[in-house]
Amino acid sequence: MKNIKVIVNVRYELIETISSLMSIIGFSEAMGRILGALILTDLPMSQKELSKVTGYSVSIVSVNLSVLKRVGIVSEVRGNKVRRYALSSSLTDIIERFLGRFLEEGLNVLERRIRRNIGSFDEVARKGIMKLLSDVQKTRYLLYLTLMLMRKVKDMPLGEFLRMYNSIRKQVIPLLNKA
Repeated sequence: MKNIKVIVNVRYELIETISSLMSIIGFSEAMGRILGALILTDLPMSQKELSKVTGYSVSIVSVNLSVLKRVGIVSEVRGNKVRRYALSSSLTDIIERFLGRFLEEGLNVLERRIRRNIGSFDEVARKGIMKLLSDVQKTRYLLYLTLMLMRKVKDMPLGEFLRMYNSIRKQVIPLLNKA
């Protein structure tokens, strides 16, 4: 009986940790808990089951599942009369989408607006804005590189990924030490 309590506590702690991670990238606590439950069970779950595991009402679970379905993270699995929901994206996919949106809807928009309005600022303000533009461009290139790497390696077996990571790391660290 004690083992079941430990398993429940560990599961709850992991669901909370996943929820916190998801909140960093803009997901609500409820969405994070739902994703945590689906990740940990790795099985399709009904709204009622998700309600029980997350502690949220069925209506809150339903609303959040609709959003997660709309953005392609969760899919509906038809069963015998009960709708079940399963992950249709990995954690890497979710973070990749977030970074892509941050890049497209954040940095790229900011850069365009800076370029469009740079002439309307005085010399002092323009200096600060040019520094911001430089930071935006560096961050954009860094995110493009990160996204390219994520897309290339996300389906790689872990062992192969770690070999590649160590190889890249050995090449990059000396370059960073020179800078």
